[in-house]
Amino acid sequence: MNKLKLLCVLLVMPLTGYLILGWDIYLSSESAQAIRMVAWWAAIGSLLYMLVVLIAGAVCKVSRKLLLAIFAPGLYISSIAISVIVVAQGFVLVGTLYYIEAAIIGRVHYFLLLLLAFAAILGAVTIIGETFNCVRRAKITVVGNSLKSEEYPHLWEFVSDIAKQVEVEIPHHLIVGLTPTFFVTEANVECWGEELKGRTMYISAPLCRILDRQQLEGIIAHELGHFKGLDTQFSLNFYPIYRGTVDSLQAIVEAIDISGRGAVALIPGAYMLSFFLECFSGAEKKLSRERELAADALAGQVAGAPAFATGLVKVLAFSGVWVHLTMLMYDWLKKGTVTIDEDEYEAHELFSNLSNLFVMYLRSEMQSSLLNGLDSKNDPHPTDTHPPLSVRLAALNLTLEDVRNEALNISPEHPASSLIDNLEGLEMRLSAFQQLLINPRLLVNTDVRDRFFNASKGTERGE
Repeated sequence: MNKLKLLCVLLVMPLTGYLILGWDIYLSSESAQAIRMVAWWAAIGSLLYMLVVLIAGAVCKVSRKLLLAIFAPGLYISSIAISVIVVAQGFVLVGTLYYIEAAIIGRVHYFLLLLLAFAAILGAVTIIGETFNCVRRAKITVVGNSLKSEEYPHLWEFVSDIAKQVEVEIPHHLIVGLTPTFFVTEANVECWGEELKGRTMYISAPLCRILDRQQLEGIIAHELGHFKGLDTQFSLNFYPIYRGTVDSLQAIVEAIDISGRGAVALIPGAYMLSFFLECFSGAEKKLSRERELAADALAGQVAGAPAFATGLVKVLAFSGVWVHLTMLMYDWLKKGTVTIDEDEYEAHELFSNLSNLFVMYLRSEMQSSLLNGLDSKNDPHPTDTHPPLSVRLAALNLTLEDVRNEALNISPEHPASSLIDNLEGLEMRLSAFQQLLINPRLLVNTDVRDRFFNASKGTERGE
């Protein structure tokens, strides 16, 4: 945000009121001088607010502990300060307009003044209400299957061995799903009606088919590195409040939309809260980047930098294919059939295993140009943002060209998918559920319905 513009927005009302009510014709009015005094302190308060927030944001760039310690109390104090300043500026605006109208046109538009006063009070109440309601425990919903260690011993053992190398506790839950990403979280995870608490790791079945074991080792070591750096705990404590602050700002914007002419009284509050977010988001981005690169370095030590970098490139390069595939699936499931080389297929049968279809689609579209421009992309993640790929590779002393050829190999000799016991049945159940999400009308199709509800039985029997 342009600080000069913010300064102008915060000072225009109080300074205008202070100067106008300083005219000789108003000097004898005690109420006019009281408004003038409020205008003076509103201007001083606005300047102090900017200065304190700037300093706090700069201090928080030192460490995440400081950011956690300062952000939440700072948000509450800031919301109260903003509310007071909004009411004060609204009071100055209403009082100044009253005296201007009375002196110049001899009549006062009381309805407009009441509207401005109401808008200022509404803004103050909205800011405080939204701020003190914003502390919610982070929770995410995942489409996937929570794996029991006795049913999927190879994958659990693989993750356990990596956790020992990283020197962190093994996750409490492993989820395998179709979405092409990997992440860990300490937020509560809702997975097929079950709420999982504690440390959870999400693993993508389609990506495991194109990663080899060493590449998956690097990806998992990176994710477990977030537990080591307490990044997941930070996300759990910081991001719900941060998101609540964004919600507060959105609530003010909505209040501005419904306030009509009274919106002018809310503008300073919106600018001040936006400035608060900007100052602290700068600290958060700096620290998150440092922690992300630290997790990358740890993954490079465990699996080797080239293997981890190759896995990282694959995840970033081919995740977008999944979006395109699901769009095609939506259209074809709606139609009911798919025509390929003049042969017609039932759509629900074609999509019976989306992991296999994902790999087949990649093979048909595979070309070196898929990696072009990948350096500037970020890794998708439910709660955080990641540095650009070019920065991450440079920290590993590698470039995209160093791993290009291996990254284009989507048929590894030892695929990571072999670590997931009875993967086919699991993928078919996940694929059936994905079809039902896209087209609920398929519930009447007994093949799809039975595949979703009964595939797990085949998995238990080892089919």
